[in-house]
Amino acid sequence: MRASRAQLALISLAAALVAGVVAYGSSHTDRSKPVPISTPSLSPAQLSAVNARVTAWTDGPAGQHLVDLYKAMESLNGVTRTAEVSDDCDSITTAAAAGQAEPPIPDAPAQAHWVLALQDARRGALSCSAGAERGDANAVAIGVHSIGEGMTELNSLADRLDVLQSAK
Repeated sequence: MRASRAQLALISLAAALVAGVVAYGSSHTDRSKPVPISTPSLSPAQLSAVNARVTAWTDGPAGQHLVDLYKAMESLNGVTRTAEVSDDCDSITTAAAAGQAEPPIPDAPAQAHWVLALQDARRGALSCSAGAERGDANAVAIGVHSIGEGMTELNSLADRLDVLQSAK
């Protein structure tokens, strides 16, 4: 099947948005970039205990779902065909659903970032996939923007995990 002009325009727009939003993060978001919450009130021993529980979470299936979601979101970068946009967005939807099925991260600040990342990824992937199927560049752009916000949340989650790791 040959791509129409509208589909080619959609692909060009999506590729530009992915490069600007997913690869470099979104500086034009409705909410400010979340900052990982430090826990100065916890002693080093308490931080170490939280880190041990979080490490058990990240070393299990839930941690693999986090990695899968990140890879699925990152795979949008450099997409050149409508079918690839749709497939990548479907992969993000699947990865986000798998992540939502896991128990929460045993650290409230980390969990807050994880929940927002999952919500943003899922909302964005659904819009992106539907837009790609309809040839609707606006829906793809909205979806990619939400996915970029989810990537920002995943980066903040990684920052939080670094805070916990420093307690070792």
